[in-house]
Amino acid sequence: MEAHATAGHTYSYLTENLVVAAEPGMRLPRHLSGEKVHAAPELMADGLIEDEGGTPVAVDAPDVRLAAVPDWRLPGRDLVLTGVELRRDEHVMAIPQGENAWLLRLDRFLRRHEGEIAALLRRHAP
Repeated sequence: MEAHATAGHTYSYLTENLVVAAEPGMRLPRHLSGEKVHAAPELMADGLIEDEGGTPVAVDAPDVRLAAVPDWRLPGRDLVLTGVELRRDEHVMAIPQGENAWLLRLDRFLRRHEGEIAALLRRHAP
């Protein structure tokens, strides 16, 4: 029997909710049935939007007032939460097996900067 290398991982340093947001002043839908929703391809949200009864459309499609966005992107944007959550992701970092000291050091670093992670993403993410 061949041994396979495994990985350890950090604690979950970021919980990211993929939500549907609307332009201000828009009637907020409780569900997506019949609604068109902007969905950037890198979010892989098309199937999730369809599961909720909506229609995913390209980000540059005109006259669409709903968008699938990670919740950390909302501060500073002129968008309002609709209450529709498409997905929740717990982010961790994988570390090669046997790197316990490195894992501990990384966990401590992430915990020390936990409150800054969303702001750093907003500032540096494309």
